[in-house]
Amino acid sequence: MSIHIQLSPEAIEHLRRQRRNSTISSIMLSIVIVGLIFAILGMFFLPQIAKDAPTIVTYEAPVIEDDSLDDRKVPVPSKRKPSAPASSLSRAIATSAVAPVSIPVPEVDVTAPSMDFGDGAGFGGGWGVTGDFGSGTTVGGGGGFGSSNPNSGGLRGYIYDLKQTPKRQPLAYSPTTFVNTARKLIDSRFDESAFKDYFKAPKPLYLTRLAVPMAPAEEGPSFFEAEKDIEPRGWIAHYRGTVTVPKTGIYRFSGGGDDFVHVMINGKTVFNYYQTLESLDPKTKGYRPEQPTQRRRAPFTRANWWIRYGEWVNLSAGQQIELDIAVGETPGGQVGFLLQLEEKGVDYEMINGNPILPLFTTAPISKKEEKELQGKYGDYKLDFNHVLVFPIRR
Repeated sequence: MSIHIQLSPEAIEHLRRQRRNSTISSIMLSIVIVGLIFAILGMFFLPQIAKDAPTIVTYEAPVIEDDSLDDRKVPVPSKRKPSAPASSLSRAIATSAVAPVSIPVPEVDVTAPSMDFGDGAGFGGGWGVTGDFGSGTTVGGGGGFGSSNPNSGGLRGYIYDLKQTPKRQPLAYSPTTFVNTARKLIDSRFDESAFKDYFKAPKPLYLTRLAVPMAPAEEGPSFFEAEKDIEPRGWIAHYRGTVTVPKTGIYRFSGGGDDFVHVMINGKTVFNYYQTLESLDPKTKGYRPEQPTQRRRAPFTRANWWIRYGEWVNLSAGQQIELDIAVGETPGGQVGFLLQLEEKGVDYEMINGNPILPLFTTAPISKKEEKELQGKYGDYKLDFNHVLVFPIRR
């Protein structure tokens, strides 16, 4: 017979408390031991990390004194190739009453030696020019055949040689060839593709107004710096740009040239002039110029030159129009061009039954240049009181 001892409830509860306390103590002791281990490891490895940190070393280059500074030579700037002669240029005219949409340009007078050309017939003692029009530094420059300055406010243009291909191969040429080419260009509305068969000088010019007194035919190619590439005959210069109409009105162009002047607005002919071979004068469908009852002799040396008048055109203030101006020389010898603008209803001064008119211009210029222009045109008077500026759209 075996004897079994059974614990009382109080003893069982006491054992449970002891076991719980032992468990808690064991956990706490483990945490403390682990903490001590990490602390010991940290104390051992941290100094090693500090010792392995890279050391940044900087170097300073030695300063060497340059004792040869006083012996150095100052470089002499190279001289620029002189611009093409600007002897045949005239100046754009500033309006005395600028329209609301006109672009105001401050007056800047640039003084430079005057240059004369020709024999002065009909213009006084030659054509003096103030400012370097060849380099285009004059405010409002771009008269004559134009300025090289794209900021002069002019229509951009190029010169083309009808006597050679783009690869400089010769082409058969005659005055009849010139007329036929002019017809082709007019029919194409002076599209660039119509010029593809002819040599194009690379330098552009910017034309503010067309006012070239009589000069040697070399002046055209010379201003485009193409005098070595283009003979002074059988060439056409074409200018194009978008201008803003400064005032609502009815307008027409007038003028002339030796030998060819043509003007288009939005692809429609509004003025045409061809001096020689009148029977072959280029015509355009729908072009209806209105001739005045009396004609005024043009400011050129030939006795048979007369001012012609173009077609009246209705324009509105602020309207933007695409403008094409083409000029050309057929046989060589001399050139001269003039393009004026008349506004219907304006009380212009009259001479021999015809109005004294202002030049067409896309940019104003100083009063000093205006005075020079008036003096150099001699007996042929221009109006300076009703000039309107048709600014180029930027």
